[in-house]
Amino acid sequence: MKLSNAIIGTLISASMVTSAMAATADSGSGSVKFTGSIISGACSIAPGSVEQTVELGSINKAVLENKGSSNPRAFTIELEDCDTTVANSVSITFSGNANTIDTTLLGISSSAGAAIQITDSNGTPIKLGEKTGETHKLQDGSNTLLFSAYVKGVGDDINEGAFESISNFVLSYE
Repeated sequence: MKLSNAIIGTLISASMVTSAMAATADSGSGSVKFTGSIISGACSIAPGSVEQTVELGSINKAVLENKGSSNPRAFTIELEDCDTTVANSVSITFSGNANTIDTTLLGISSSAGAAIQITDSNGTPIKLGEKTGETHKLQDGSNTLLFSAYVKGVGDDINEGAFESISNFVLSYE
């Protein structure tokens, strides 16, 4: 009798330990994806600048009528680890789907009557597909390139609704 009570006690203890181990063995899991690219150039592009979103807001249609424009929203391209022995200046070319009425502007998904204008740090418009007129002088280490964007009315038929657009950029070192 004593032996069977001892065996039963051992089995109960073992099952409790096994249950406790099973309960804590998987407390959640996941994965971490690492992305990037190796480039040849005078600078690295900071991770937050590779893909970013510029929120242009909810714009009153009346502001865009008669070729009006919204308020500009600033954005930056952050460069890191710049080496001025490789190059001492950089210019940018923005590309994307052009507006059908004004091909120098970035088209938006919902309306041909409105488009996105990108400007340099002085507020000078940058034509889509062309190098910026402003050349940015580089310094060793980190550099911040300043830009802004706004929505511009370009036609008589401006549709209401949400929009989006994607512009890619290419750095040209000199």
